[in-house]
Amino acid sequence: MVNSGKSSKVKGNNSFPPLTNDIADILNEAYHKYHNRSFINHDPIQVPHSFSKKENIEITAFLTSSIAWGNRNMIIKNGFKLTKLLGNDPLDFIMNATKNDIDKLDGFVHRTINISDLHFFLHSLQNIYKNKGGLEAVFTKPYRKSRSIFDGINGFRKVFMQVKHDASSERHISNPEKNSAAKRLNLFLMWMVRNDKYGIHFGLWKNISQSDLLILL
Repeated sequence: MVNSGKSSKVKGNNSFPPLTNDIADILNEAYHKYHNRSFINHDPIQVPHSFSKKENIEITAFLTSSIAWGNRNMIIKNGFKLTKLLGNDPLDFIMNATKNDIDKLDGFVHRTINISDLHFFLHSLQNIYKNKGGLEAVFTKPYRKSRSIFDGINGFRKVFMQVKHDASSERHISNPEKNSAAKRLNLFLMWMVRNDKYGIHFGLWKNISQSDLLILL
């Protein structure tokens, strides 16, 4: 909720001018419109919401947020298509699939992401869950050294790139070290970290502070 007449503190002891009643009303209207459970039915976050196991939520949230650009309905459709390709049990597939099981998957394209990119994503997720403690650990370990979300993303990216892949696939994992805003990775982190009373976001990761999350426009 937004209160009029209050300024927002930013670094350097600066502040924004007080909000007028009109601006506060507009922001509160947007808050109530989008920040409720009915929003889930119209947003790609519904894909990970179809699971209850933590790791299945993480994996589907990561894959869905990775394709979250373009037409919203197409994102949702392809998000569910991904879960179907993984047998509707993503963790089981990641932990038990052979290299051949992954490499023979076919029939997935989303904008510039093709099937070879998906193979790379799945091989990397397999490495992360089998050898690195899972997605939460891979993001959290570098983040905790500095409490920087971008350091967490950079650390994750270095691990993600450890498996063999085509250089062309690297463009799908944003690189803050090259001044990328990493919007889709920040979206994924918001889904995993933010805890709200409506249960829209999952709040599964407790070792990253919500106050450090970045909301990028």
